Amino acid sequence: MIGRVTRSEGWNEDVLRMGGGFLQAWQWGEFQRALGREVLNVRENGGMAQMIRMNLPFGKSYWYAPRGPLGQLPSLKMDQDVAKSLFIRIEPSETPDARFFAGAKKTHDVQPGQTLIVDLTQDPEAILAAMHEKWRYNIRLAERKGVKVYIAGERDPGALDVFWNLLEETTERDRFRAHDKEYYRSMLEALAGAPSTDGKTRPVARLVFAEHDGRVLAANFMIYFGDTATYLHGASSRARRELMAPHLLHWTAMLDAKAWGYDDYDFWGVAPEGADDHPWAGITRFKRGFGGKYVAYPGTYDVPLDRFWYGLYSTAQKLRGR
Repeated sequence: MIGRVTRSEGWNEDVLRMGGGFLQAWQWGEFQRALGREVLNVRENGGMAQMIRMNLPFGKSYWYAPRGPLGQLPSLKMDQDVAKSLFIRIEPSETPDARFFAGAKKTHDVQPGQTLIVDLTQDPEAILAAMHEKWRYNIRLAERKGVKVYIAGERDPGALDVFWNLLEETTERDRFRAHDKEYYRSMLEALAGAPSTDGKTRPVARLVFAEHDGRVLAANFMIYFGDTATYLHGASSRARRELMAPHLLHWTAMLDAKAWGYDDYDFWGVAPEGADDHPWAGITRFKRGFGGKYVAYPGTYDVPLDRFWYGLYSTAQKLRGR
């Protein structure tokens, strides 16, 4: 039996010590519980993982460790509840060791497999210098034209409405799917707090807006945790695009995060290098304009526990084009 953890004390500190991010933080688990999901926190042999139970048809399920486990958990699949599932889905920081994850199969990514991270420990002039010259011009243009950036108040339902309206416009325009409104509301509630203080020890979610003449033109859904500010979701308006509000929005968000003591600005997801036909190619060009270091993760793996049912699941996924 692996060691289950039922108290939050010390969990986030160990997550940060082991290089983990907000998806393994205790409060992210609380957010998942608010969505009605079962969450399991475990430790053993210096390793740890926060896992979420994901339901499948026919009463089946699997356990998913977003951006985890941290360290190695040799007997993870020996937990009595975990052992009843079809498989464990992991996203380790290193490729799974065959000694511990025998039979692990690489699968499609759940979280983005690649990202760009801007080093905020540099002087602002150095951060700007690493950007594409057109991006520096657009930032200055937005400033000259009177675009203003502000962080929404904590627990402000009106801010969520503004973000949601922009997001609906963005998803329609760019043809992608988003979570429903209550998902974002639950996240803001579960991860409420002040980025300048609380975010150093627990994840804090806040909305940041760029507006002009009282009209919000762009929005970032940010998460602050440890030494990283993460641009998790974004939205923008068709209106006044010539004002380049998203450029100033990101630049100001970087400066704020730097002032609050964060070392990294994570753009969260980009297309693989050289993949010009990738669905994220357009947003990747935008993000790359801000500079930053390209980071690729090892990938997502399934550890089958019930090979018969996992075989059926895999076949069904292939038929769906996954």
